[in-house]
Amino acid sequence: VDIDWEFPTDTVQGGNYALLLKACREALDNYAKRNKQNYHYELTVAASAGAIHYKLQDLKAMDKYLDAWHLMTYDFYGAW
Repeated sequence: VDIDWEFPTDTVQGGNYALLLKACREALDNYAKRNKQNYHYELTVAASAGAIHYKLQDLKAMDKYLDAWHLMTYDFYGAW
């Protein structure tokens, strides 16, 4: 599952993003366990490459629930 929240606009939303990822990770793990699946469902995010967004999110808290970060760099140097 890839979550694409564009983009938390304050630290409250940034904290809620980490809580959303925690809930998703728990739900995916519980689903696999409940259905006796020997499988790890991947949880990823599409993340901005813009550093301004990093200050609003708890990246360390988010990272413990994620399997990968997909950086969106298509507008990194401005719109084409």
